[in-house]
Order: sequence, then structure tokens, then C-alpha cells
Amino acid sequence: MDSLRVEYVLGRIEQHFKRINNSKHLTDADKVQIKNCYLEHFVAPDARSIVENHLREKLGKAAPKSATSNTHTHQDR
Repeated sequence: MDSLRVEYVLGRIEQHFKRINNSKHLTDADKVQIKNCYLEHFVAPDARSIVENHLREKLGKAAPKSATSNTHTHQDR
């Protein structure tokens, strides 16, 4: 995948996560569950670490747990 497509995909995921975070209709637990579902079902396992690293760098958050972890929670999710 070339860098422009990667940046586009990462940007879209970042927008989706920001939209989830800004929803006043979701509890914090709902937000975590939706983001975990998104990463588990819509992002290929090989790409997940790239997405998580990108979001950490862009948003200044601690790195989420890796895709191989049993729990996929994170403060930004």
C-alpha cells in the first residue's frame, strides 16, 4: 500500500474515532466497545499495529494494547 493510501485510511479511522469520542449519546463504555469492535472487525490484524501507532502519535495518547492481547481497551477508546 503506498503512503498516500495509508495516510487516507489512517485519517478516516482517526475521524471515525473522534466522531465516536464526541458522541453525547454514548457512554464511555459504549465508546470503548465500539472502537474495539471497529479495530477487531474492520482493520486487518497486520494493519492494526500501524493504526494504533498512528493514532498514538497523532493524538498524543499512550499506545493501545497489541492485537495479540486478550483485552483491547485503551484510554482513547
